[in-house]
Amino acid sequence: MIRSCWLSRLTVAVAALFLSLGASSRAAQEPITPSALKSWADEVFGQAFAAKRFSGAAVGVVRDGETLLLQGYGWQDAIKQIPLDPQQTQLRMCSLSKSFTAVSALQLIERGQIPSLDSPVNDQLTRYQLPEPWGDQITLRHLMTHSSGMTGGGTPQGTSRDIPAPVSKREFAKLLKENLLRAPGQISLYANLGVAVEGALIEDVSGLPLAEYMRRNIFIPLGMNNTILHHTLATPKNLATPAAVFPNGEYQPVVFYPKHPAAAASGGIVATPEDMLRYAAFHADSTSDLHSDVLSSQSRALMRTAHFRADPLVDGVGLHLYPQRYGDLAMAKHGCGLPGFSSYMAVLPELNLGVYITLMASQPLPTLSDLVGRLLGHGRMVESANAPRGELLRNTEEVWESFAKRFLPAQQMPELPASAEAPSQTLARSELLGSYWVERRPFSSLRKLFFAGSVREVSAQGSNGIRIDGEDFRVAGDGVYANVSDELDRVVFKRLDDGRVYFTARSAAWRQVNGLENPNLWSLCLIASLLLLLSGFFARFWRGPKAANAYARPPQFAALAVLLLAVPAVVGTRDLGTMVNQYFNNDYLRISVFVITLNIAALLALWHAAGAFRWWMRVRDTLVGEKKGIGAYLSLLHATALAFAALALAGSMIFFNLVGLQLY
Repeated sequence: MIRSCWLSRLTVAVAALFLSLGASSRAAQEPITPSALKSWADEVFGQAFAAKRFSGAAVGVVRDGETLLLQGYGWQDAIKQIPLDPQQTQLRMCSLSKSFTAVSALQLIERGQIPSLDSPVNDQLTRYQLPEPWGDQITLRHLMTHSSGMTGGGTPQGTSRDIPAPVSKREFAKLLKENLLRAPGQISLYANLGVAVEGALIEDVSGLPLAEYMRRNIFIPLGMNNTILHHTLATPKNLATPAAVFPNGEYQPVVFYPKHPAAAASGGIVATPEDMLRYAAFHADSTSDLHSDVLSSQSRALMRTAHFRADPLVDGVGLHLYPQRYGDLAMAKHGCGLPGFSSYMAVLPELNLGVYITLMASQPLPTLSDLVGRLLGHGRMVESANAPRGELLRNTEEVWESFAKRFLPAQQMPELPASAEAPSQTLARSELLGSYWVERRPFSSLRKLFFAGSVREVSAQGSNGIRIDGEDFRVAGDGVYANVSDELDRVVFKRLDDGRVYFTARSAAWRQVNGLENPNLWSLCLIASLLLLLSGFFARFWRGPKAANAYARPPQFAALAVLLLAVPAVVGTRDLGTMVNQYFNNDYLRISVFVITLNIAALLALWHAAGAFRWWMRVRDTLVGEKKGIGAYLSLLHATALAFAALALAGSMIFFNLVGLQLY
């Protein structure tokens, strides 16, 4: 009897074990219920807000069209102490706006007003034509997968002027002055200005401004009554004001920078969290005809499908959505950011599930007095004992991962070969080593300087692996390398038509550069030469032949010009960061003064360089003959150093497009 009982228990246990092993991976996850979601959100957002890691946040989850979670945390306006209301407070959707533009274009394809995703956009653009040599080859599919060959950097996309929409041909051409880098279809490089072209196409075909087109064809049909495509200088009435937090706990509002109306297609959507859940439900619904009046389920599925893939072993790029897999579930997502805002949306159509997140957090911008106060031990930059702070919570991907780990199976990507295997490589490892500069940057404007630090170093690691900025990668395929500590982090190396080696990760790309193309070299030259030119003030103390006196003034004037470079940064503005932001948003007055001063310093320095060389030649023999002593030789050495500094300054200014006034 006892033995029979023991056998039956063993049988039940073995059966239970096999059932658990055979069950879906989703069975081990926490059920997606309103109470579980609320508990998760309170843990993630409630604790972070208490630690002042953000000023405001919103999160929502919708399944089968039913809202399971819609919650706001923190402030709509931290200064005025107005709580964030997820039904009324408007937030910036940043690059989630791109998916609205994709929906608009696909609507016109479904209605027969645009032939197809693969018809050249130049065929229907009336205000502006993409230029030769590749403009006529570019299609909507290229633009929506960021594989058009357009630069990802380009002209700043904000505005300090009230520009009517739709924008004129002249304004559009100015915005797109810097655009095509290569033939389409080679790599996917995230390009906001490519989406501006999509917006122009929609306007040209439909005859409506993009904001009005979206209002009629997306917002109203989906019940998104508190959503607009913003493209004016005026701040939307209910838009939240993000705030940075100083170490002492004091809030600082983040300045609102409006989008240029032509660039609004890439980041101009302003919506409430409640409206964004309606939009997430629209994309998560994969089978019903509930929203077929807006876009068919087939076209929505097309948006979630990879249309460009750098390699079969990496995730692809959809139509302004990024498809992935979590366990055996397909999903599509997009994340983005603007000053003070980070937004994110993920949809899993097999579960009819949508998740939306917005975080408002930013680093404070201290004034000169704040920095002085910190040195003296008081003020906003000094951490207060009663104002505990953690690292800013502004990474929406991190929040999504927290949700996914709790409620979804483990993420999957195409399987990699065993680490012992080393697939044959089209490119030898030795060809991959070196410095790579980010490709999503300006090329012809002075804004190139702002991307000087975006260099990554690739070195050899082990027998066939590589190291990128301190992280180890192993061979995973032909040109594909996987991060040893995170197999989902994969990069692809390729040699493109221009003969250069690139490596890509999703819609980001870096190009291999040689020594003279490396911005690190020219950044060092720029800083060192400016500092050395400041020593030109001491030229008046030179002790040499009378011939030296004629060349004492140029270095002094150059030093004065270098000193004056600081004036635009500290007079009339609170910090250098504000000045940079003004440039990013097409407010060029202050940055123009800065660059003009730098050009004056360079001209004076070159004047001195020429004079110093002549002086050096004229007095060299005199110095030796008159035996003026070590002081004369030191003054000659100083003059020579200043001459080289002038040449280094000129070279670095040419490299970073600082010569003249290349604002665009």
